[in-house]
Amino acid sequence: MVHPPVDTHFYRPDASTPREDFFLLAGRLVPYKRPDLAIRAANEAGVRLIVAGNGRFGRYCKAIAGPNVTFLGRVSDAELRDLYRRANALLMPGVEDFGIVPVEAMACGTPVIALADGGALDTVAPGISGQLIAPGTDNEIVDRFAAAIRAFDSGRFDPALIRQHAEGFSQEQFRENIASVLCRL
Repeated sequence: MVHPPVDTHFYRPDASTPREDFFLLAGRLVPYKRPDLAIRAANEAGVRLIVAGNGRFGRYCKAIAGPNVTFLGRVSDAELRDLYRRANALLMPGVEDFGIVPVEAMACGTPVIALADGGALDTVAPGISGQLIAPGTDNEIVDRFAAAIRAFDSGRFDPALIRQHAEGFSQEQFRENIASVLCRL
């Protein structure tokens, strides 16, 4: 399988940027990405959640958000990279075919807590680059994400190993994979 490339030259760790006490939700606020589940989980866990992105589901997301949720709207690539570097972990409650955002976060050395479905099964290595949450009903997913967030210990993850894992999705790796496929034709 050939996955889309991720710009691991731009998205990379910065040892001088300290982690802060927040979780991050990034991307378009549209129903299929399920930002509502991450917001409900952060509310339930009582943790700080920063939301970077906007979209047609934004009004609903803001309506269900507790005081611990901050909406930044659309941010620049540099601002997003900074958020990845500072976050405890990125939350990915939706099902994506691939999911560029979680790989960008991992390229910055940030672990991902994702629903164990779709592209996350290919990109998130449990115990190395993050944690996978079992699918279920909306309430079960919220409860599982909230439990994972409450128990989350960033010290269990090595940013260098997370980064190394993300390199498997780099532009260079993409070119190698495409060349390999073409050679087989």
